[in-house]
Amino acid sequence: MEEAIKMRQKVFDVGDILTAATGILVAERHMAAVYDILNWMTQGSLFTHQLPRAAAWAEPILRAQFPWIANANMTGITPENHAARLAEFREQFGATHVVTMLESDVYGHQGPLESLAEVVGSQPEGR
Repeated sequence: MEEAIKMRQKVFDVGDILTAATGILVAERHMAAVYDILNWMTQGSLFTHQLPRAAAWAEPILRAQFPWIANANMTGITPENHAARLAEFREQFGATHVVTMLESDVYGHQGPLESLAEVVGSQPEGR
């Protein structure tokens, strides 16, 4: 008998998914959406300086689940037009999608100070 694959699933807005996968802020809830989707995916409670690393980890997972991300034209999104563009994305790709995390999708958590040292250590001298 085969062992069942363990997974978690949660519904997210298309804007949340696009924002997490592309780094371009189009989510209706702005940064709250970024924290929500990345915290859920990583099963953590991320600090601001931890978001880029978590997003880099999450991007290929989201792109594999939602190949349509490659067809989303994210150019020219501004604070003035992001709501209209989000409406276009909802029409084109659907308003919400179920994100699935497999048991094998494990994020390598770092403590907040360890990750801060990594970020600060990567800055050029004099900054």
